[in-house]
Amino acid sequence: MRAAVVRVLLLQLWRDRGALVTGFVLPVVVFVVFAAIFGGASGNTLLLRVVVADELHTAESRRLVDALSTLKTITVTAQVSTRAAAEQLVAEGAADAGLVLPAGARPLTQLAGDGEPPMLVLTHPARSVAGSLLVGHVERLYYERLPDVALRGAVSLVDALVVSLTDEQKADADRQLAAMAPQPGELADAPDDGTTMAPMVAQAPATTRGASIDEVAYYAGSVAILFVLLAAVHGAASLHDDVASGVVDRVLTGPATLATLVDGRAVFLAGQALLQVLVIFAVAWLAYGVDVPARLGPWLIVTGVVAIASAGLMLLVSVLCRSAQQAVAVSNVAVLVVSAVGGSMVPRFLMPLWLQQLGWLTPNAWAIDAYGAALRAGSAWSGTLRPSLVLLVIGIGGWLLARQLARRWETR
Repeated sequence: MRAAVVRVLLLQLWRDRGALVTGFVLPVVVFVVFAAIFGGASGNTLLLRVVVADELHTAESRRLVDALSTLKTITVTAQVSTRAAAEQLVAEGAADAGLVLPAGARPLTQLAGDGEPPMLVLTHPARSVAGSLLVGHVERLYYERLPDVALRGAVSLVDALVVSLTDEQKADADRQLAAMAPQPGELADAPDDGTTMAPMVAQAPATTRGASIDEVAYYAGSVAILFVLLAAVHGAASLHDDVASGVVDRVLTGPATLATLVDGRAVFLAGQALLQVLVIFAVAWLAYGVDVPARLGPWLIVTGVVAIASAGLMLLVSVLCRSAQQAVAVSNVAVLVVSAVGGSMVPRFLMPLWLQQLGWLTPNAWAIDAYGAALRAGSAWSGTLRPSLVLLVIGIGGWLLARQLARRWETR
């Protein structure tokens, strides 16, 4: 009898394609996605986009910038002239982090003393890991590519704090240090004594608002698109319930068509999404200080297209399926996968480059980008235009295709 029970359950599982996908396909897909993300998220393989502002314009600063440009894990997206310009690019998401060699700080040859550190790394709260990685790269490059500069600072410390050097000794030290400077493409031996250059590098946020507020705004957008899609799954799948219960037959006896049912659900799902996003950002505003009212116009635009995109996309997936059970299973799998790839679960800058590019095929990446532009203080409304248009096309396209495909139920 026990064997018969097991056999019946196995047959039920085999015939339930949704359960098979959820139990055996989804875990593998999610594992592959997260393995790709975290397998490529080490400091030696993670590709960072960096903006550089060299305000010193010295031989040493140029050598450091050139050395940074040669790293395979660093892409220097822009070289600007001021810290303010670098801050703007990092705040807008055009770069993951920024390196500033500020005028008025200690020179690169001065290891200690008064003044600000000679190297400043700009970070964004939503990409703080990128700033920490850049600090490590800069410190290592300072030793490997500018050993003569570092030792010149050590000689200056000896002269100032230990024993005064004669002019002849200083000149001899300068000659030897100049000879130590590596040629282009040549690496110097990095010191292995555990020395760190933390006093030489400082970090600062690239935004005018609090770091915690910026981070909350980022995750509010990423969570909003994830749960808006999830919440639309059952509402869209209920179209199949209308077919099975005879509602469609009764509708077709009157002047209405299946397009009416699809349109009604699209309006409901879009309205539901609007309320969901409103609740999420209300909490972000009231509890965490995200200044949504100051950016209400662009926020409303983005929220509207996010609602339309979620409704149209989930209706399309549902209509493509054969039953409500299958629609729920497939939709849940699809939402979880696109959310992982699109950045709702893990920031996309931590992903390998190929996975970052793949993320642009998901609505999540466009929604997160749109909310980032909408809530960025001082940014133009035009920053939300491209992602909003993409989301609008996704929503309208999915809705129109769902209306067309649903017509097959009229002739069943």
